[in-house]
Amino acid sequence: MNLEATLSFGEVDLASQTIEIHLENSASVSGFQFLLSSDDSLDFIDSYGGSAEENGFTVDIGDNNIVLGFSLSATEIPTGSDVLTIVEFDGFTSNEICLSEGVITSGYEDAQYLDVSYGDCISLYSKGDVNMDGVLDVLDIVTIVNIIFETIDPDEYEVWASDYNSDGEINIMDIVQIVNCILSDCWEGEPEPS
Repeated sequence: MNLEATLSFGEVDLASQTIEIHLENSASVSGFQFLLSSDDSLDFIDSYGGSAEENGFTVDIGDNNIVLGFSLSATEIPTGSDVLTIVEFDGFTSNEICLSEGVITSGYEDAQYLDVSYGDCISLYSKGDVNMDGVLDVLDIVTIVNIIFETIDPDEYEVWASDYNSDGEINIMDIVQIVNCILSDCWEGEPEPS
């Protein structure tokens, strides 16, 4: 019998900076580990909730972005499909986040490995999308203009997203590049190379 598990991303809440990690498993789970890969501008800082917490698992994230979950009381996560855990993060990136290097076990006395597969990678944020509505448009430009004129006090995300060309400054160059991108329909979350 082939024991299988799929790890994938569930709901993402950008306001609270959390990502659900979903597990679909054909056998009960006695332990798990996986890697969250992303660039260095995103820190994974905590993991909680989900079926891991409901079943008494200890779950932690190391500085190397490996999530590790196990039970000291020999409980198991039952077969099924559910949110495994919720990961909290800090920072902003337009690069993809992926799940990889999964190791999932079933049982204790005669523990077995599950064959692990993965869902799609995700992108959390997009440069230029200052209002986080998923669209690059005039509303983003208006917000950037207000940041330049100092009529609003931008939060950390708005500063990051407004610096469209990533030169460390929010100025007319960012606006011009966003206008060009809107008119040429280039937007996929990253500016076109100059």
